[in-house]
Amino acid sequence: MVRISGRESQHLITSKLFDLIHVEKYSLDVRAYITILYTYGRLGKYNRAIYIFEKMKESGVDLTLVTYNVMLDVYGKMGRSWNKILDLLDEMRSKGLQLDEFICSTVISACGRQGMLDEARNSFTELKLNGYKLGTITYNAILQLGFIDDERVAVMDTMPSKGISPNAITYTIVIDAYGKTGKEDEALKLFGQMKELGCVPNVCTSNSVLAKL
Repeated sequence: MVRISGRESQHLITSKLFDLIHVEKYSLDVRAYITILYTYGRLGKYNRAIYIFEKMKESGVDLTLVTYNVMLDVYGKMGRSWNKILDLLDEMRSKGLQLDEFICSTVISACGRQGMLDEARNSFTELKLNGYKLGTITYNAILQLGFIDDERVAVMDTMPSKGISPNAITYTIVIDAYGKTGKEDEALKLFGQMKELGCVPNVCTSNSVLAKL
């Protein structure tokens, strides 16, 4: 039931079901628990997600990177939870789990939501210094922070030299930022460059460009 409801993305119905049957009383596998945590996170039921997460640990469920990624996102959305995020990262390291690109981008996004731009930049720099191979997802997360437009373009321009190709999301972030600061010509120029390089715009990109016309 948990997996089917999760696949159908019926988060509100799923949440009511979870509350009704008290899922923490059952022996569920880690994939089912991840669906539950993700659902509560999507609906803003952060304390409920944290409660279920603690129950998972008490019951000895083998936590995965995906589990931690979902909970990092929960704490990031809650706000004022930086210490909790650091605790989770320490817990992961103690279990021998290595940071991956999704974990890194979630932490950077959490910093951005909480206005901790210096921490986000420091995390990004630390990852590079430690030899972690950053990918498009991580760069997209850093581009969504409070940079001025020229800084965003500078970050995007460094990606190809590192063997990382900007994708439609990358371009959309920068195009949208140009539009919000009244730089429609730059936004349209970047849109043209995107197509010339063979990067296919998605719906969000097209909507962002149409809004500038």
